Amino acid sequence: MLFIGTATVYLEISGLKILVDPSFYHANKTIHLGWGLRSKRLIPPAIDISDLPKPNMVLISHTHKDHWDDEAKAGIDRDTKIITNQKAAIKLQRDGSTKVIGLSNGESHQQDPIKIKALPAQHGPKFMIPFTGSVIGFGIETKNGNIWISGDTIGTKSLDLALEEFDPKIGIVYFGGVRYILPKLTFDAKNGKQTVEKTEMDICYPVHFDDWSHFRTTRAQIEKEFSDISTKLVFPPRGETIDLWK
Repeated sequence: MLFIGTATVYLEISGLKILVDPSFYHANKTIHLGWGLRSKRLIPPAIDISDLPKPNMVLISHTHKDHWDDEAKAGIDRDTKIITNQKAAIKLQRDGSTKVIGLSNGESHQQDPIKIKALPAQHGPKFMIPFTGSVIGFGIETKNGNIWISGDTIGTKSLDLALEEFDPKIGIVYFGGVRYILPKLTFDAKNGKQTVEKTEMDICYPVHFDDWSHFRTTRAQIEKEFSDISTKLVFPPRGETIDLWK
């Protein structure tokens, strides 16, 4: 696994190259989040998209600018396979991507020798969904075990049930503690820990918590919350390739 920044990771699994939630805006770039809110990128991506080997597929949990930006659009070939949620798939096809697969929760796509499954993700309370939009998480079934990529989500009953069935050994978990006034829109340290602990996964890789000005959760908060559970907490180093399973 190569952690690039925000939620952008580059995975090589059984010979397949997979790019997740590509965001390559540089530091000080300001994006509009809607409802008059803005955010500034504080930490640049560890590598430019032009320096990455071309992926076999791209996984996009949703199309907010910190997960799918103009740099990614320009740098990824339009005939690259993209897997995303169904509403985002329509948008991406309109924008010119030609191999887009839209999944609903529970649906899957076989890409031998792995399978990609859509898992629940809810970007805030239900009443906020018309504003935050559709999101999915991803489950990757591999010969070594299952990998959960959370997407932007809070803890929900449907997610707990899906993870109980999916039984991930590895979690790439998006934190940030993002809020709009009061409602929580993504995992904070406590909420994320509660969900991870229920899975009894082997390793949790926290991402999506310090790159942008709208993030509120800190590394110290995550470390404190995870100090009393069995899951190993590993903060992936930026720009370095590591073994996902160790």
